[in-house]
Amino acid sequence: MPAASEHRFRRLTLGLYACVLGLLLAGMGWYLASTWREQLHQTRDQLHALTQLTHQAVQIQFDQYARNLGLLASQLQDGHELDPGLVRRRLIQFAQSDRGIAVLNVVGADGQIVASTALATGAVKPNLNANPALRGFLDQARAHPRALQLFHPIVSPLVHRLVLHFVLAEPTQNGSLFYLIGGIDMGRQVQLYHALLTPRQRAAGEVIGVLGQGGYLFGAWPIPGLNAGPPGAQGNLDNFLLQPRNGALQQDLLKHPEALQGDVDGLINIGLAKTEYLGAFQRLTHFPLYAFVFAPKPLVWQNWWHLTLAPLIGTAIGIAMLTLIMGLSLRLQRQWFLDTQRKNEQLRSAYQAESRQSTALSLLGQTLVMTMRAPDAHAILQGLCALATEQLGCALVWVGRAAVNAPRRVSVLASAGHTAYLDDIEIALDDPQTGQGPFAHCVNSRQPVFFGIDTPAFHPWRDRARAYGIQDILALPLPMGTGQIDHAVLFYGTHPGFFTDAHVVDTLRQMVQEVALALQSLLARQALERARHAESAANARYHQIFSNLPAGVIVFNAEGRVQYCSAAFIGLYNLDVDPQTFVALASLSLHRVIDDGHCSASSCARKGRRGVSQPGRRG
Repeated sequence: MPAASEHRFRRLTLGLYACVLGLLLAGMGWYLASTWREQLHQTRDQLHALTQLTHQAVQIQFDQYARNLGLLASQLQDGHELDPGLVRRRLIQFAQSDRGIAVLNVVGADGQIVASTALATGAVKPNLNANPALRGFLDQARAHPRALQLFHPIVSPLVHRLVLHFVLAEPTQNGSLFYLIGGIDMGRQVQLYHALLTPRQRAAGEVIGVLGQGGYLFGAWPIPGLNAGPPGAQGNLDNFLLQPRNGALQQDLLKHPEALQGDVDGLINIGLAKTEYLGAFQRLTHFPLYAFVFAPKPLVWQNWWHLTLAPLIGTAIGIAMLTLIMGLSLRLQRQWFLDTQRKNEQLRSAYQAESRQSTALSLLGQTLVMTMRAPDAHAILQGLCALATEQLGCALVWVGRAAVNAPRRVSVLASAGHTAYLDDIEIALDDPQTGQGPFAHCVNSRQPVFFGIDTPAFHPWRDRARAYGIQDILALPLPMGTGQIDHAVLFYGTHPGFFTDAHVVDTLRQMVQEVALALQSLLARQALERARHAESAANARYHQIFSNLPAGVIVFNAEGRVQYCSAAFIGLYNLDVDPQTFVALASLSLHRVIDDGHCSASSCARKGRRGVSQPGRRG
């Protein structure tokens, strides 16, 4: 099978492997993408569910704070300025009823604290307007009376704990305002958020909390200590509390301030932690707060990886098996193609050998027919040259003979092909330059000689050979039966290696041998014809001499039969027969005919035949 078929079959196999591998990879890619989308959808559903729970818990908490504080404010409308002790007792009772309240104050319209759960009745009470941050709280509450306002966590100057400040402005009967300012203990608030998470969720690093005004976060996530922050936190607690966290949720809300709920993807706090999260959020009613839940993306990736690990291993095993099968298939194909190619080479070699043998037999047959039909030696030699050029594709074939006498010049006897190459060519065996070529080597060694045009001994004819496209030369001796080799046949090839095929050389040698035998036979026939012609001429002369003699002459051969009979001999016996009648008669038969004394030519001939068939019988 040709090599092209092997390559085509290999390409088909590799193409099929690539298609199957592509389908496997495409299917696995689709499966991974779909499972990732499903994992994201499932995670977001879980986050939304937990966000809804957080929203309900925080909403209930702050709604309860708003109702209770509103009730407390209505009770204090008439008595907060008259009896600070009574006001303080009521504040303490309210704070004790809700352990989440860390501190609760009644502040007058001028910012002066009237009563506080953290200060005794006779203690010096500060003015909140002196604190810029707290003065901002009062301004905001004054702008929205009878509405509970929440602010970001700060460290309370009264209880020295981290609290979430709230303010409620309530008018008195005379139209002036007083303020209920308190702080929710962040420790207890964080415990509320922690309770909403399962231990597995807390261990996985899920984050739950509330986003307040200005991008402040508080909830179940690490909060810096008083003097230093956790790993990744920048600055201390003061910087953490005073600077808003510009996270993904804050960025999303800045772009969509009207959003009530949604999904978010990115960092919780830029500069605080580098872990990206997936999250969901929902806005609280009546409060500028957003309840949120975040799950770290590595957790989502980990859950997705656990889900897809087994299919990935199965696909990898399938690809490995497919690759192994493809490799074995290619190896078996290669072995099969090599075996097939080897068998084809054997068949081709056998066919070529048979074809060469057939061609050789055909050429030898043509050579034999040519030698049998050729009238003379020149025709035989010319036929040899023509067959070699026409059937074997030789550029030039010629037969030469070296003269006996010095300088033993070579003459061309026959040629075919590019015979112009031989025009004015000079070859002499005794010449130091032209006597070293293929003809001289062949005649001198009496062996076949192979020459290339680049052989130094062929230098005198190199340019001439290149002009006619000649590359290789083969010289074969032509024995003429004289015992001396002075004839040679030269064959010229058109490309290098033309005569490297042993079969071609053997065919040419056999052709030359047949021609040599034909020439020897022709020369022998010609010599025999000349001998016979000379013998016939001598016999004719002898017969003429015998015929002119007056005496009768009869000649017998070694077998005792008449070879010649003269007319004078017939006349001696007065016989009326032709002298040729006695030719080939035996001597006894001749005597019997003569003893008869007379006979006709026909009777004499009959008697002579009987005498020949029955020797020694007399009539």
